[in-house]
Amino acid sequence: MIKLKIAESVCTLYVIQIVGYKNSGKTTVVTELVRRLQGDGYNVATLKHHGHGGEPDYAANTDTAKHWMAGAAATTVFGEKTLQLQIENQNITVERILSLYEELKIDITIMEGFKQLNFGKIVLIRNQDDIHLLKDLTNIKMVYSQDLRIDETNKPLYRKKENLLDDVQKQFITFGNLH
Repeated sequence: MIKLKIAESVCTLYVIQIVGYKNSGKTTVVTELVRRLQGDGYNVATLKHHGHGGEPDYAANTDTAKHWMAGAAATTVFGEKTLQLQIENQNITVERILSLYEELKIDITIMEGFKQLNFGKIVLIRNQDDIHLLKDLTNIKMVYSQDLRIDETNKPLYRKKENLLDDVQKQFITFGNLH
């Protein structure tokens, strides 16, 4: 298996973590990477940590919501091209979700959050208040910050989001098709 600089291989599935605090641009980076890598022919999935406490949002007033509210441990909706699965989170680990993604023939998973996991990370720094992340987190591969006061990192530092996205995309293009 090819070892990528920014992503860690879990069998045949590559994982990249995008981490940072709220309003650091994580979702923007994730969505743009998904667009680019899907456009390059990769089968890309995302996995987001709901770090704000409580339950993730789901569509209220639907039949599926009624099933869920009645106490179903899992609900699944099949559409023409989409499957939506909601499962009660009892002992479901990130590793089990990644195993499911691998079974679904996903090439690359982009995780938003999960700071304490040890996959290759791109850390987004808003300002000097966030700089401790560079010491607290493991497996940092790239750093993005528009704050010019952030200048001492031992990892590649990007000031422009486009340059960061270009370099991540090039990492995968360089190694060719992962299928």
